[in-house]
Amino acid sequence: LQGLPLLHDLALFQLHTGARVGEAAALEFESIDFRRDLVHLRQHLHWQRSKGGGITTLPGTKGGPARNVNLTRDCKEMLRKRLQN
Repeated sequence: LQGLPLLHDLALFQLHTGARVGEAAALEFESIDFRRDLVHLRQHLHWQRSKGGGITTLPGTKGGPARNVNLTRDCKEMLRKRLQN
C-alpha cells in the first residue's frame, strides 16, 4: 500500500480505530478532536446494491448511533498530514 497513499491511510485509520470502511470514508475533519485524541464517528456511507443505486451518507454508524473512538499517535500524525495537504 506504500504506492497508494490514500488506501494506505484509509487502512491505517481503520486498523487503529476499528472504524468500518463506510465510517472511515465518510469522516470529515470537523469530527476530529486533536486536543483530546478523539474522532467522532457520526455518519457512514451506504452503497445501494440495487441496479442504478448510488452512494448516500446516512447518520450514525452501521451498528447504531454515533460513537467516539480514541486516536493513536500514528493515526493522529497521519490525519494531521492529510489536513495540511
